Amino acid sequence: MTKRTVCSLLCALLALSLCACSTAMTPSTTASPAPTATLNPTTQPTDAPTPAPTEAPTEAPQASAAPAMQPDMENVPPLSQAKDGTYTARMSDAYTQEEGHGWQTTLTLQIEGGAIVGADFDAFQDGKRKSELSAEEYPMDPPASEWIPELATQIEAAGAPADIDGVSGATNASNEARKLFAAILTAAADGNTEDLYVE
Repeated sequence: MTKRTVCSLLCALLALSLCACSTAMTPSTTASPAPTATLNPTTQPTDAPTPAPTEAPTEAPQASAAPAMQPDMENVPPLSQAKDGTYTARMSDAYTQEEGHGWQTTLTLQIEGGAIVGADFDAFQDGKRKSELSAEEYPMDPPASEWIPELATQIEAAGAPADIDGVSGATNASNEARKLFAAILTAAADGNTEDLYVE
């Protein structure tokens, strides 16, 4: 082999090597990856307890929300039509201040089978019962400790407001007893056990 042939071969090999190196070093153009949308991180549930909702404060109840009524004394349902239950009627707040001198006359009846099985009649002021006051504490003739129980007995035996004879010397209380009794009989005919206020 001649020198010239060897040189030609070496040059050819060198040229091939350089081509191979050049090809390997040339960066190929590849498609760049498409941008991906980044998602906002989602809120992960936690184990922390959720505070319970609190109730909004409510207003204090009014003294007597129910309107005062004037019972129809001429058309009172008979006791025999009353539904079983416990019924309470009071003289209204306005009446108590103007006519009762701060004492609220109240009647509570327990009715069963068309008959009165219990009657509580009294006047109240600051948690006190008028019937329990002494003659010195509430001077009156007859004393309240006598005529209030007498009216309660008459109410318990009555079948209608007109059956309450009343007590001499306690005219206002006797009239209040008749009105309260009439209001209760009217409500009891419908089984209405809500507290009543009477003028």
